Amino acid sequence: MSKFLKWAELPARTDIHQNKGTTKWGNHDLYPIVEKERTYGKGAFILYWTTCGAGLSTFAIGSSYIAVGLTAGEACGAVLIGTVISSCNALLLGRVGGEKHLGYTIMARVSFGLRGMWLPLFFQILANVIFFGLQAVYGGQAISLMLSAMSPHYKNLKNTLPASAGTTTRDLVGFFIYIITYLPMIVFIKPHKLEKFMWPAFIGTVATVFGIMGWAVAKNGGSPGNLVSPAIALSASARGFRFVQCISSVCGTYGGAADRFADWTRFSRKKNDYFWGSATAMPIVITICALLGVLTASATRAHFGTAMWQPLTILAYAQSSEYTAGCRAATFFAGLAIYSHQVFVNVTQNNVGAGMDLAGVFPRYVSMKRGSIILMVLGVIAQPWRFLTQATIFLSVISSFAVFASVCTAILMLDYWVIRKKMWKVPDLYKGGPEYIYWYTHGINMRAWFTYIVTVIPSLPGLIMSLMGKTKGNAIKIYQITYIFGFVLGTILYFTINKIWPPEGCGIDEPFDESEVEIVEGVMPSVDGSESSVGGQDNKGEQVAVVGGKEVKDGGSV
Repeated sequence: MSKFLKWAELPARTDIHQNKGTTKWGNHDLYPIVEKERTYGKGAFILYWTTCGAGLSTFAIGSSYIAVGLTAGEACGAVLIGTVISSCNALLLGRVGGEKHLGYTIMARVSFGLRGMWLPLFFQILANVIFFGLQAVYGGQAISLMLSAMSPHYKNLKNTLPASAGTTTRDLVGFFIYIITYLPMIVFIKPHKLEKFMWPAFIGTVATVFGIMGWAVAKNGGSPGNLVSPAIALSASARGFRFVQCISSVCGTYGGAADRFADWTRFSRKKNDYFWGSATAMPIVITICALLGVLTASATRAHFGTAMWQPLTILAYAQSSEYTAGCRAATFFAGLAIYSHQVFVNVTQNNVGAGMDLAGVFPRYVSMKRGSIILMVLGVIAQPWRFLTQATIFLSVISSFAVFASVCTAILMLDYWVIRKKMWKVPDLYKGGPEYIYWYTHGINMRAWFTYIVTVIPSLPGLIMSLMGKTKGNAIKIYQITYIFGFVLGTILYFTINKIWPPEGCGIDEPFDESEVEIVEGVMPSVDGSESSVGGQDNKGEQVAVVGGKEVKDGGSV
């Protein structure tokens, strides 16, 4: 089969890792990031999380829980707790990128095995396809908003599509314009050169969310409305459960970005550069943006009689009701800001990650760029504008990805920090066979698979019942807090099974570039078991050892 696909094999890069090339298990996008491509400093990660946090989903998430019985303070408090938990995930899992300069895909290889990683990556890629499509639809609506501001003819463009299409002629045109303008971003701009393109999205998005809130409050006579009384009355126990559910929902929404943060920290100049952005910007910005959404929803409910918290809906309403020169200019620039944000979100949260995952599954044929293009094509084929025509089912499907994400977070975090104590034998991550430690059992780590499957099962009945429209029952409650439930159960199971049945290779720490040290002897664990030493010779023939990742020459010390 491989000889028929010879034409599709990736050419080896000639500027880095010249002695590695493209193999069955590795290509240059999967290898550690070289020093010249480590371009992100502290400011870049603050910018990253600020732009990620001030988005459409953040603006709406707090208001959605006010609609089911929480007060404004309770909703914002739950959002803050959820983002602090997600921030901890980003800090712990982002460390892999800072230290090893490797991403999420390789983390999955360590924990699940070279073949076993296909299980979590399948659900990751499926989620990326759906979320890419959804963000593209919103990006297309932003383009329609801009074109409508520029042209009254476009604003009143006749819809020639049937109701069954799930979209309008105007929005479909906007969608394909978004796709056409988005493609150059993933073809020509490398991830380590993305920082300067974050600035327009950052400035525009922050101005837009504050502007929308200001408009809504001004429309209501300068008052945000009633922020104390909940939309519906709940008992104390029901209110407490809604609070926990909101925390779990926030973790599920932002935990994915936190889990994959190593895809970006691998580009950091220094291993600690990502710390302050994750620790501060992520929870603060998301909570403030959610608060702005709460104020907007409260003010619009008081003034218009119905709550509006989706920025594109609010902007389209403003444009249709006040088509003045000032309104047209304001909605144009707001649409431009949302469009740039949707481009940024799709690149950072969907295309780069899915491109890496597809490269990890098919390294001989798929690079990160090729994988990104494949994801975009799949996202278009999925006809994502139909997602929004059946909102209840769609929201249930979107929520279901937290079922698969939380246990994966627990496994990756425990494996790196507790089981292996941050020590990897990196060369073995690109070699298949029983003599290599990450091959496990025919390429699958049964410990991780057992934990993954057993942890997911309890949430599945609630997921199915939710898709059937049911809202009550213990199974539904487990599903509604699936992120917290899955993380706790997955942590307990994976820790226990690894204590009973520890994996091979713990305590071995070996860098990727084997030319640094030629291994000629076995591994000798240190006294405390936290480090290892490997005997060998360097390129000059002198005796060296690698102790805890440090090279020591004959007669030297660490």
